[in-house]
Amino acid sequence: MRYLSFTYVDAVTGRPISEAAALNGPTMPAVAGLQFGFALESRYPVAVPTLYGTCDSAASVDVPGVLKELTEAEYFAAMEEEADAQLRVARAGAAAANNAAYEQAIALMTADYPPAEVQTWERQRAEALAWEADASADTPWIDLAASARGLDRDEYLSRTLAKVQAFATASAWLTGRRQGIDDSIRAAGTAGEVRAITIDYSLPESIV
Repeated sequence: MRYLSFTYVDAVTGRPISEAAALNGPTMPAVAGLQFGFALESRYPVAVPTLYGTCDSAASVDVPGVLKELTEAEYFAAMEEEADAQLRVARAGAAAANNAAYEQAIALMTADYPPAEVQTWERQRAEALAWEADASADTPWIDLAASARGLDRDEYLSRTLAKVQAFATASAWLTGRRQGIDDSIRAAGTAGEVRAITIDYSLPESIV
């Protein structure tokens, strides 16, 4: 068995795509018994892909499209290096997708509120928690907001506290979910394992 690196050739002319576009479609070089092994997919997209494979021991490898003959050790070293590269690429892509999905899920929780109101939530949270601990606590911001809204102070505080607790529960679940998915991405041993990880931020019914 012989070990080769090669690229595609034109299916009719046999000319390597490194020299001209394969107008008749790409195919592997005309090497007897050539079997595809792997490609340097971590480098895609590229104009001229590099592929690796094996062929019969007696086959002629001095044909268009063959880039190099390798030793068995070189072949498997290249395979291992490419697997590592694909894993790095897959991890980086999955981590970015996971973070983006998390940010979107958090953003949906505030989508119905104008940014200026969201900026008041910490003040509302602090006053609602103070009221929960002591019904006689001063809540000047909520007192004024309740009056302007036409709600009883305690009713406004009760609603605010319920929203505070719901947001805290949902955000805690989403954050833990992001961290768990990130742990899975980091623990994956192959690019295939990374691609098999589900990135889903649908809140469970017990939290919705």
